[in-house]
Parts: sequence; structure tokens; C-alpha cells
Amino acid sequence: MYPPRITRYLIHPLLCRVNGYYRRMRTLGRDLERSEWWATEQLMDLQVQKLRTLLEEARRYSPYYKQLLQQAGLDPTHATHRDLAGLPSLDKSSLRTQFEEIVSRRYERDRLIQCSSGGSTGEPVHVLRSGEITPMLGAITERGYRWAGWFPGASHHKFWGAPMDVEAGTDSWRKRFIKEVYNKELVNAFMASEALFESYHVRHRSRPPALFESYADILYEFARYIEAQRLPFFGAAAIVSSAGTLHDFQRKLIVRTVGREIFNRYGCREVGNVAQECEAHGGMHINMERYIVEILNPDAEGVGELLITDLDNLAFPLVRYRIGDLGKLASEPCACGRGLVVLERVVGRTLDVIVTPDGRRISGVLFPRVFRDYPQIVLGQVIQNSLTEVEVRLRLQGNMTEDELAQLLERLRGAMGPEVAVKINFDAEIVVTPTGKYRTVISQLGGASA
Repeated sequence: MYPPRITRYLIHPLLCRVNGYYRRMRTLGRDLERSEWWATEQLMDLQVQKLRTLLEEARRYSPYYKQLLQQAGLDPTHATHRDLAGLPSLDKSSLRTQFEEIVSRRYERDRLIQCSSGGSTGEPVHVLRSGEITPMLGAITERGYRWAGWFPGASHHKFWGAPMDVEAGTDSWRKRFIKEVYNKELVNAFMASEALFESYHVRHRSRPPALFESYADILYEFARYIEAQRLPFFGAAAIVSSAGTLHDFQRKLIVRTVGREIFNRYGCREVGNVAQECEAHGGMHINMERYIVEILNPDAEGVGELLITDLDNLAFPLVRYRIGDLGKLASEPCACGRGLVVLERVVGRTLDVIVTPDGRRISGVLFPRVFRDYPQIVLGQVIQNSLTEVEVRLRLQGNMTEDELAQLLERLRGAMGPEVAVKINFDAEIVVTPTGKYRTVISQLGGASA
């Protein structure tokens, strides 16, 4: 492992001086270190200022929002949180059909960055953003790491879905340099298996990472493997769980096997990391400097649909975006003393794990990423009926060519292996949960997932 102190006190400060991105991210990070301790009212005042800027930009440069604001009779220069309720929410269907009308005309289209949703609710969508907001995304993520005790240079391992990042020889020398001096390791979560878990545990048990980051479902599978094999406690100093609901029973097992302190995080690819637990573990603090979170039509317990307004993405405004999850805001502030409002819990986004005959455990996050490459697929659902049989139910807008269908089948079979029979079904109904949510992956195997 590269000496963390050298990176923390020498290389990282130097990089922040000579590299514009790191310099900007460090400045924003310092701002966030101050603002997280502001009173909630002061943070809400900041939100109002940014909301007015967002709506004014949207009115001037986004045809979709210009019409919307005119119909609502809303003056952006005087908008407040209460005025948001007068605007209709933006669902995924509208985002797809109104995509071109939402894009801001002030930005050069070919310079915008496309970001696709993970499609955890079965509906992959695409959004755009400008490069100027990327440092803020990084600063918010690093604040969450800081809450978990991480600092630049401390070892950071990720079980993540980035195959191109973890395959040998695909990184540029700059990326390899960053990974080396910042002690980063990426493990392809889509290839998770007992063999991978065993190899990783053996390699790092003597020196576990300071920060272990993973999809919630794969993290739980890793914990189950450690317990089943009666392996020694892994001992990660801190764990960040993301991209899925972390249940209490999963947390209890993880703290017995992988690491004693877990920091749950909530977000999506369309907007970024919306909220995360701090060291007090009193719920997930909303990153109010960037996001407004509303609860639509809460029930008697305060649980309702989450609406997210991204205050920074002026190039592709997302106002009252229906992310597709249910959640609840905490009624009391966190014991840590931060003024950031707390998201008490999130209901949904549970992606089952596909188990293959050769023992691999494929994260449900993989399949939405495959589906989103085919614009005809509006909804996709994977149902595992046995170790050797998987049904893929698709709802289309338009037709898929024979070549596209063959390519899709090849990719799915390549992910699951030749022993798994994959059947495409265009006619069967998509299964929904009692709350009306789509689950991208449903496993019928007893004990494969919880």
C-alpha cells in the first residue's frame, strides 16, 4: 500500500494546486464542511437562492419549463419552497418524451455529458449535465467519505459495476497513477462469486481497507459468505452501502462479518448522491446544498413518493423529479448537530441477486445497465425460476430488430454463463410489488437473496 500520509499531506495538496478539477473540488469541499453545520433555516435560504436561479434559467432557456412556469403563473425571482408544490412533478415517462424540450438552449449540446439511470425501478432514462457541476458531485461524495473517517490516501476499495475500470490494461496511466497513490481498488461487482469473495478476503484480511464501498446486495452476499465459511472478521474500518435498500437484518450480519460501522447512502445516476448517514447514524442527511427533497402524498406514517429537485444542473433542469422510490423524512434533527435535514428511510430499490450454476452472484444492477442500451426497452424485468432458467420480460416502444435481439441475448448469456437458459418474453405482464413499484430482478430461489 502506498504510504497514506505522503498522499494526504504532499501529493493531494500538490494535485489540488496544479489540477483545476481537484482545486475546484477542494474549494467546494471546504465550503461544504462549513455549511453542513449551518442551521436548517440558513440552508433552506441557500436553497431558495439556488432554486430561483434554476427556475429563471429554465424559464429562459428550456422550452419545457418555460411553458410549465407560464401555465403555473410562477415568477422564478420570487419562488420559494411552497411554490414548488404548484408545479407538476416530472416522471420518467415525461423525461423521455420531453427530453429535447428540457435541454437548456444556453449550453452547447455536444459539450454536455450524458448520464444514464441505473434503471432500478425498471425504467432506464438519460439525462445531461455540464462539466462545470462535476466538481460539486465529487465534493459531495467525498464529504460522505469524510463522515466515514476517510481521508485522501486512505485505502478505498469498491465492489462496483465498472467493468471497463477493473479490466487489466484499460486504464490510462493517469488513472493508474491515481489508483496507486490514493490506494484505490476496484472489484467488478458483476463478477461476484464465492471464489472472488475468498480471493479478496485472503488478499486483504491482514490489511483491510479504511473504506469499503459496495452495492448493498453484493455487500450482503459477501457478509453471508464470510459467515457461511466461518472466516475471520474482515475488519474494514468503515463501509459505505449504496445502490439498494439496506435492511436492518442485513446491517446486523454485515457488522458481524465485514466491518463494524456502516454508512448508508441514497442517490441515483440522474442526480448523484442525495443523502448519506453520518457518524451518529440517525438517518441519512440530505445534501441540501444541492438537492431539495419532497415527500409526495405521505401516508399516516409520513411515507410518500420522493421528489428530487437538482439545484445545480442548469443544463438539464430536473424539478420535482419522481425518482421512483418511497421515503420518509425524520421528524427530529440528527444528534450530530448538523443542520442538514434527515431522510429517515427509503422504501424500495431492492434488487435481487441472480445466482449462476458456477456459484457466481450477479448483482441486479447489471441488468438495467444492459437494458438502457436499447432505447426500445421501456421496462425490463429478470425473473430467475431456477439455477439454469431465467425469464426476461420486456415492454417495448417500437420494435427490436433480429440483430438487436440476438445481441441482447448474447450479452445476457455472456453475463450469466452458457448453462443458464435465457428466455425473452414480450407478452407476459411485468410483476409489480404491493406498493406499485417495479423490481428489475426477482429471484425465486430460496435463500438466494432476502
